[in-house]
Amino acid sequence: MPQVVHELSIHDNGQHWGSMGSVYIDSPLLIEELEDAGGEEVTRLPRGNRGRWVQFCLPEGDQRWESIFQVLSGYGMTWYPHYIVRRENHDKEFAITRRRTYSRNEICAAELLRLAGSERKFAEFAPDRSGEVYVVEVSQRLKNKIDFGRSYYHVSVLMSEKLKTALKAARLAAVKFKEASYEKPRRPGFKSLWQFGSTVRMPACKTRRQDTHGGFVTEDGPPAGNLGYYWDDAGFQPAELVYSRADVEQLPHFDIAMTQEFVGEPFAPYREIIVTQRFREAMEKHGVKTALWAPVRLV
Repeated sequence: MPQVVHELSIHDNGQHWGSMGSVYIDSPLLIEELEDAGGEEVTRLPRGNRGRWVQFCLPEGDQRWESIFQVLSGYGMTWYPHYIVRRENHDKEFAITRRRTYSRNEICAAELLRLAGSERKFAEFAPDRSGEVYVVEVSQRLKNKIDFGRSYYHVSVLMSEKLKTALKAARLAAVKFKEASYEKPRRPGFKSLWQFGSTVRMPACKTRRQDTHGGFVTEDGPPAGNLGYYWDDAGFQPAELVYSRADVEQLPHFDIAMTQEFVGEPFAPYREIIVTQRFREAMEKHGVKTALWAPVRLV
């Protein structure tokens, strides 16, 4: 009988670094958390040229997979659970029976919809506004385009239309979409709020140069300023994408804000999501854990 196992893979800097039953990880802290989540079935493999491989050997339906996925989504990573059929005495994959792709923004949308089962719960978000939750769409575009050259850019943490579409499709009476624009220029990159735990780990970082074949060369490129941050050989996460904390706070009152900014043009025309501290506290109160990590920008 063939054994059904999971394959877990990560998109890192726009490229696929996954392998059967393995994850290519750059952050030592993340490796430790994955080991805690997966227990003895998680194995560290030798360090590669850009990080470590972490291998999983958990059976289908094992509850530890959910813990692993939560850890990964907490770090803003796009994760892919695969259902792989392997021959009993052979490691080579020969058939993929099912594949479903999730991103942490889809997780956020699903959790919001689950939470939105009653207007009473939404009223707790905004008691001063008769139970209305405002989704503010910021339409102001950056005047100065960010030039990433030929570098790949990590875009899995950016927002798309899915959250707004899902909320509208559910016809939630308590959710109101409003348009807003903001004219002030964004601040320098050291005001970025992306990093997990809302910890500011900027400002300085370096971009990696690529050769003519798209591969990374050994030396670092010029200082990246507000293009990202350098974290334990881990590639680049979005830094100051649209607005600083001070800029966002000057917007009209809102719970969720989505930008129409094409961040990372021409490679990554994705939206960003902004969620307030008050909204996150209410989510936590209702036991919604994954959504706490789903936003890119936390204010």
